[in-house]
Amino acid sequence: MKQQHWLLLASIAAISLVATALLLDEQREFESALQNVKDTQVALATAVAADFETRLQALEEDTAANVDTHIESRIPELLGGAMALEHQGSRILLVARPDQDRLLTTEGRPVASKTLLAALRSHTPGVILPREESPRFGLPPRIAIAGLARVSAQSGSYGVVVLVSGERLRARERHAQLRFLLGVGLVTLIVTSFGGVAARQQRRKLEVARALELSDFERERERLLAKADKMATLAALSSGIAHEVATPLGTIMARIEQVLPANAHDARASSALRVALEQVERIQAIIRGVLSLARGELPPLVSARPESVVGAAIALSKHRFSEAGIAVALDTQGELPSVGCDPPMLEQALTNLLLNACDASAPGQTVHVSVRVDAATLCFVVDDEGVGVNRETVARAQEPFFTTKPEGRGNGLGLAITREIVAHHGGQLRLESRAPARGTRAVIALPCAAGSR
Repeated sequence: MKQQHWLLLASIAAISLVATALLLDEQREFESALQNVKDTQVALATAVAADFETRLQALEEDTAANVDTHIESRIPELLGGAMALEHQGSRILLVARPDQDRLLTTEGRPVASKTLLAALRSHTPGVILPREESPRFGLPPRIAIAGLARVSAQSGSYGVVVLVSGERLRARERHAQLRFLLGVGLVTLIVTSFGGVAARQQRRKLEVARALELSDFERERERLLAKADKMATLAALSSGIAHEVATPLGTIMARIEQVLPANAHDARASSALRVALEQVERIQAIIRGVLSLARGELPPLVSARPESVVGAAIALSKHRFSEAGIAVALDTQGELPSVGCDPPMLEQALTNLLLNACDASAPGQTVHVSVRVDAATLCFVVDDEGVGVNRETVARAQEPFFTTKPEGRGNGLGLAITREIVAHHGGQLRLESRAPARGTRAVIALPCAAGSR
């Protein structure tokens, strides 16, 4: 009897410890999902701010417009298509006026929030609002997650905020915890009820109960991960995609490093594995760079040869050109100066332009790539022989979510991301028609004297 008593106590203690550990793990999963939502809101705010800035600059060029006085009535116009991101009682867009202690909704309604205004002044990209502030914005009394971005204009500094309610995330997390606690309580009740059974039967029941508990937890964990993943990939922005790609890349890298020593005697296989490993590391570097852009961080610049950068971009897109039956011609002008850049990110920007040129070309045509020095500027030029673009398309091509490609062929983010990469390098991205020749010309212009930051 004494032995059974100790077995019962040990069983209850073991279940309690397991429950505590699993609850802590559940909390970590929730915090990870919360961080993913914050990263997504930061990326959305960055994209919306870029569009807001473009429209605000156009408005300021109209000398008859008094931007500071009529900002309330201009918000729908300045936010443009980004207002489609709003959802009743779920996500809202806000704009902070310069030197004012309030924020404006898309309806022009002023709302005070010390948390958001303090975050804008301190250039904090993401912040979580306490539940007592959420109802001010028409959101449920739950925590709210905000992504913030700053916009500088002639009329002053503005802040753009994308605010989303965390009600669904918190409800799912609490529901999962409740179900888990009920499951653990049920198992504990069963073990307590059969505490007087022989040691062998008791041990067997405990093993079955633990197996079921772990199985239920794994299913619940997978369900929460799948839902967190859907939230992270909201709007198909870079931060969510990077979160998805990082895990399989880590697995691929681990597997390559695992089999590489076993193939050391095979020079061909070893070389192929090292090339694959280098490409995985390159993708990881690009992911880190995209996330840095989403957070507004400046990339680390190093001195690189322009020929090497453009050559790497052509190599990355070569298979697409081969499949489409389109040729690529490279032309460089004599001795070129080095350029200060983040090579993987600049290569990705050039790759985006090359793929756009490939999509715009017909089989048998040629995409011409050249690198030249124009005054104190190093220019990467990509010319295609497609149908070309009109003025309206040129004016809107770099806007987030704008695309002229058929549905399923593009999401309107390629040129927007390229523009951000170039801007973070202190350069400019230009698009223009090649008239009277057919096709489109894309130019990345960077300062020749750009150095490491």
